Amino acid sequence: ILSQIFAAMTASVGNLKITEGKEKRYDIFKKVFFLNAWIYGFCSISFLCLDQDFIHIFFGESFVMDIGILFLVVFRFYLEGMRKSVLTFRDAFGLFWHNRYMPVGEVSINLLVSLGLVGKYGVKGVLAGTIISMLAMPWWIEPYIVFRHGLMMEGRRYWKQYGSYAGISILAAVLTWKACAGVSAENLFIKLVIKACLCGTIPNGLYWIVYRRREEYQYYFKFVIKIKELLME
Repeated sequence: ILSQIFAAMTASVGNLKITEGKEKRYDIFKKVFFLNAWIYGFCSISFLCLDQDFIHIFFGESFVMDIGILFLVVFRFYLEGMRKSVLTFRDAFGLFWHNRYMPVGEVSINLLVSLGLVGKYGVKGVLAGTIISMLAMPWWIEPYIVFRHGLMMEGRRYWKQYGSYAGISILAAVLTWKACAGVSAENLFIKLVIKACLCGTIPNGLYWIVYRRREEYQYYFKFVIKIKELLME
C-alpha cells in the first residue's frame, strides 16, 4: 500500500529531468524524501510496538514472533522503506543500466549469508542475511547512482539527511516503546488501542516538534490546507 504512494509520483518526477535544473530536481527530491522518512518512520515504530499484541488477539499467542525476530523484521522494513524516494527517482530518470549488476550481487550475498547463518540462528539468520545484503549493495549504490547520474550532485547531502531522519526515528522508537511497555491493561484489545494511540501521538508529535519549521513540512502543510479549502467550497 505504501509503495503505491511513491509509485504514483514516478511520472511527475520523470518530467523534472527534462524541464528543470538540478537544484529544482534536488528540491523535489528533498520533499519526497521527507515524506518517505516520516511515513516509514511512523509505520516502523507502530509495527514494532503493536505487532505482538495484534497477532496475539487475532491469530493466537502461538503465532507471536520472538522479540529478536520482530526487531529484525522491522529493521528490514525500515531499510526497504527508506529506499522508496531513491527508487522513485531512479525509475523516473530511467537509471537502470548503471546498477544492472547490483541485483546479482545482492542475491548472491543474501544467499551465502543466509545459508551460513540459518543453521545456527534459524529465521533470524535468514533475516540477517537479507539485511546484510541490502546494506552491502542497494542501500548505498542506488543513492550514489541517483545523485551522480540523475541529480548531478554529490551524495553527501543525502546521507546527512538520512542520518538525521534515522536518528529522530530511533529516538521516537525508544520513547514510544518505553511508553507502550508501561501499558498494563488486562484486556488485550484495550491494551492494543491504548498502544495505538501512543504510536499515533509520540512519533508524530516528535516529528512535528523537530520538523515543523522546515521547508518540506511547510510545503505539505500548505498542500493539506489548500485541499481542505477546496473541499469546503
